[in-house]
Amino acid sequence: MRKYPLDLLKLSKVMEKITHIAQAVGKTTSKTWIIVNKHAVLSGIIATVIGGLILLSLNNNSSVQTATDDTVYYDVGEVPEQRTVNTTEEYSKLRKLAPGVQISNFQDLLGKESFVNELSNDVIEYVFVNPLYYVEAATDIDNNVLFYSLTTRKEGFNPKFQFGPWYVDQDKEMTFELGKTTYSDLEEAFRGNPVYAEYFTGVNWFYYFEAYYVGRPGNYQTFIFSTNQAGSKAAWPLWDEMSGKIDNTDLNSDEAIRNQDWIEYRESAPINTHTVTTSLFGIQDILELDKTYFGPSVEQVRLLD
Repeated sequence: MRKYPLDLLKLSKVMEKITHIAQAVGKTTSKTWIIVNKHAVLSGIIATVIGGLILLSLNNNSSVQTATDDTVYYDVGEVPEQRTVNTTEEYSKLRKLAPGVQISNFQDLLGKESFVNELSNDVIEYVFVNPLYYVEAATDIDNNVLFYSLTTRKEGFNPKFQFGPWYVDQDKEMTFELGKTTYSDLEEAFRGNPVYAEYFTGVNWFYYFEAYYVGRPGNYQTFIFSTNQAGSKAAWPLWDEMSGKIDNTDLNSDEAIRNQDWIEYRESAPINTHTVTTSLFGIQDILELDKTYFGPSVEQVRLLD
């Protein structure tokens, strides 16, 4: 309820007194009438001024109310000029992400998703867009996160992860830095060949990823490292062979990468996307979704640029 600067009851009493004075004018002499008339004119001026002040006050109160109710909106993925992104806060948010939780945990931390895609009848993909990174989260029919991916968008934004030690003769964990660590660096933490690796390179589109699984020491999770075309430092695998893969999902298989171009790519290309699954959800489950890249679709996120 608005509070007015003047008491209307008091103002009414003042006006009543002015009326009584006017009624008394007829009973006064001509000289007195002149005096009272002057007072009446003055009272009229005062009343006019007071009424104007009341009207001005009402208008001002209405304007303030409207301004307070106004809300500033901005498109998903865009940051208004008056808002700055706090890198420390963003690192803190990302450290709290984990597979196996409800998708609402991601929404509480990252805000509303920009895209929702159906990967299968049972798996839904959510894509969150931030000026510094993308987060992809895939859920089952109960809204549990089966796996999630983090893609850095900026060269100077490099989240860190620790892996291991998973072997008896290892005495320290490996520090992985998104946007800086190369594929060949993974050999420090993940011994042996990837459980699965695949690449494709075309005229306008490419993908590359490697998947690792270490069993119980890694909580039966699968760790996937990839190059997303929408991410920072997306190194294009321009080789003579446009596609290739190694498949060690069979326990008796131990295929190694022997293509020299492929070996050199692993030594020089920085990883810009990291994916981790929930326990016992492996690369075979992801391949059944016909998923060939991890992180956002470059065709979708281009719409926000």
